[in-house]
Amino acid sequence: DRTDLADYMLGRQDSNLRMSAPKADALPLGDAPPLHAGPDNTDNNGKSQYGINPEKVVTLQEIPHAVFLFEQAYIPANHYVSVMVKVKICGIRSLEDALCACEAGADALGFNFSSQSPRNIGPEDAAAIIAELPPFIACTGIFVEHSPLEINSICTRCRLQAAQLHSSRYTAETARAVTSVRVIRVFRPEPGFDIAMVRKFARESGVNSFLFDAYRPEMEGGTGERIEQGMAAAIFEELRGFGYAILAGGLNPENVASAVQLTRPWAVDTASGVECSPGIKSPEKIRAFIDAAKNA
Repeated sequence: DRTDLADYMLGRQDSNLRMSAPKADALPLGDAPPLHAGPDNTDNNGKSQYGINPEKVVTLQEIPHAVFLFEQAYIPANHYVSVMVKVKICGIRSLEDALCACEAGADALGFNFSSQSPRNIGPEDAAAIIAELPPFIACTGIFVEHSPLEINSICTRCRLQAAQLHSSRYTAETARAVTSVRVIRVFRPEPGFDIAMVRKFARESGVNSFLFDAYRPEMEGGTGERIEQGMAAAIFEELRGFGYAILAGGLNPENVASAVQLTRPWAVDTASGVECSPGIKSPEKIRAFIDAAKNA
């Protein structure tokens, strides 16, 4: 039934629209007709029965990581599709911590190859851990001082899915030279940060994934400090619909829910926020963090 399908997908909501994958036995892929607002389905105010103005719609051709994709679906242009936030647990140094994060519901794990970090891990040790992980867990390498050649080599050897570039030395040109995996470029917003820098980097590099961490002059990341909340909210709102924005910096089980509600990021990233000491994870904190983030 067309009405039931639209209600199921759109929920008759006027704001904060959430879309979730339908049950496999309820809506088989390809069997659903396109949803639209038009003259055949409008009320006297020119809106559809689902509260959609035909003049203010955008087409959802693809939803990243969606289980079921329909031919077409329309939502108001001033609405947003909210998906459950992804969670990356960073600074993994042991198989025990890695499996704990996976079992708690982490979507991704981070392995820090920087010699400057107390969470440093060697490629051989990282590869051994990654080989034991369950399927569908994305593994990311954190790089600060490595060349593109070294990054490509480590990512291939460890079978990583992404390289997180944590230094201003990684220009658009060097990011393009990382060819073995997708790139996540890290920005550390300081007072006066101009979001145009992100757009320029994306345009010149082809990168569409960005992580925002707290700024501290003497450190490239892992400060355990938060981005000023007003600045974070402004950055993420400005980038809404422009690539994939990841929030990091001082997140822990107590503050991650409010941070997600404030910024609505694609993903959140933590290392020190779920540790009992540098490089040693707390299973209780990992579980609490993931639960808080995904239920925010």
